[in-house]
Amino acid sequence: MALSLDLTGKVVLVTGGTRGIGRGITSAFLDAGASVVTCSRSDVEPVPHFVEQRYGKVVNISSISAHRPAPTIAAYGAAKAGLDSLTRSLAMEWGPRVRVNAIDVGLCRTEQTDDHYGDDARVAAIEATIPLGRMATPTEVGNVAVFLASDLASYVSGARVTCDGGGEPPVFLHI
Repeated sequence: MALSLDLTGKVVLVTGGTRGIGRGITSAFLDAGASVVTCSRSDVEPVPHFVEQRYGKVVNISSISAHRPAPTIAAYGAAKAGLDSLTRSLAMEWGPRVRVNAIDVGLCRTEQTDDHYGDDARVAAIEATIPLGRMATPTEVGNVAVFLASDLASYVSGARVTCDGGGEPPVFLHI
């Protein structure tokens, strides 16, 4: 028997949901039957505050850079560490009616992969260091978000779920 997540009748807001990982999250929620609203940097209509509604689920998209050295992108890593801390704090503040979790995403193939990591040969070399042998797809990250928003995760709040293909091996293993 296959396990499926039915989010029919649920409304989901995905910030930055039109490209990259956000697009994968949008697709995963649509596949689960949810109505999805995306927003961007331009003006949008304001969505009712979860706490005022007295229910909701928040899934923040963070990064493994929050918990490991991030040379050349230290500000990004610091911001994601702050987001992980905010996730835990809001889970305590808004519980029990609102669940708040984060996904710490590792390397993920998007339309900007070449801009970040280089040509196909360089990307293949990077992927060879990941225990699962490849980068995540945006839809795989989206599937984790759907799980965290579903009733299957009804007792998960304040958690960081790592989605990184098994991690990044230490450099000394490749010397």
